[in-house]
Amino acid sequence: MRKGGSRYSWLTTVKYDDCRNNYEFHLFSFLLKEGIFIRRKLLSILVVSLLLFVFVNLVMALDTSPYLIGDWESWGGRGEYVNGIWTDFSIINPTTVNLDVYAAFFRENGEFFKCYKYLLSPNAKWYLPAWFLELENGDWAGTAKFFAFPAGKRKVNEDAVIGGFQFKEGFPWGYPDYRYFQTAAGLRAVTINKFTQGEFNTILNLECPTWIIPE
Repeated sequence: MRKGGSRYSWLTTVKYDDCRNNYEFHLFSFLLKEGIFIRRKLLSILVVSLLLFVFVNLVMALDTSPYLIGDWESWGGRGEYVNGIWTDFSIINPTTVNLDVYAAFFRENGEFFKCYKYLLSPNAKWYLPAWFLELENGDWAGTAKFFAFPAGKRKVNEDAVIGGFQFKEGFPWGYPDYRYFQTAAGLRAVTINKFTQGEFNTILNLECPTWIIPE
């Protein structure tokens, strides 16, 4: 027997060391795998958050612009049980400055029909009812364009944005099958580029009368 202990004490020490090393190895492997899993989870969350942020900002960007477009239908009469369809428009100023806003209406073949201009205050709304526009005198359907400039300016400023909606309602079917309908949709924002910027110059060259709020 060795002095200071059993002659088998070295075997116990070896087994203990092996177990401890094996435990530490498995613990390290577990922590490594968990670390990779957590990093992947965090990366996934980061990617989803980034995509959501981009999508929300893209949608918001598409909702407002210095240049909006829509379409209109207007024919027949107005009132209960009268055949007809008509389109109203509503333009909103989401900025903190006054804007000169122009509304231009075109026939279905693209021919210019009429236009108006209006000074729109911050947070204010410009409502254009179909009965006042009398678009049916030009055609039964067509397109609408809206342009915004900083008040008193005649140069495009991409920060001078507007938002808007169009509302259609009416009785497109005659007696005795009256079916009233009403829809609402956002006006589409147009990207300002070298091919669309010329439209701003076109609207400025038209003699658009100032909009008078109908009573």
